[in-house]
Amino acid sequence: ILRGINLTISKGETVALVGKSGCGKSTCIQLLQRFYDPDMGQYGKLNATQQEIENAARKADIHTFIQTLPRGYQTVLGERGTQLSGGQKQKIAIARALVRTPEFLLLDEATSALDTTSEAEIQEALDS
Repeated sequence: ILRGINLTISKGETVALVGKSGCGKSTCIQLLQRFYDPDMGQYGKLNATQQEIENAARKADIHTFIQTLPRGYQTVLGERGTQLSGGQKQKIAIARALVRTPEFLLLDEATSALDTTSEAEIQEALDS
């Protein structure tokens, strides 16, 4: 049970919730975003331009990889499409979040499958 938590984060500030596995970090993030799974429809920035998508992919350090795919940005991913590594999935998820130019971004172990260099590059892009 969480009690007495008060959190103020200023625009542009990066904050990390750090603690042992199972201590409630993910639960805090889910509470902050009033988490739910959509069961129909679409979400995201549906009118994003190709340039916005590519800029977000560059920030997430996945643009070069996407260009190597059979159909580039039009390649189908997932079960019936191209399979991705854990790190590639994380980078694409970050790019999808960035293309929406959110006021704030909540990340839960967003770089856990990335090497140190990739993690540093993405952190730098998020801070800019």
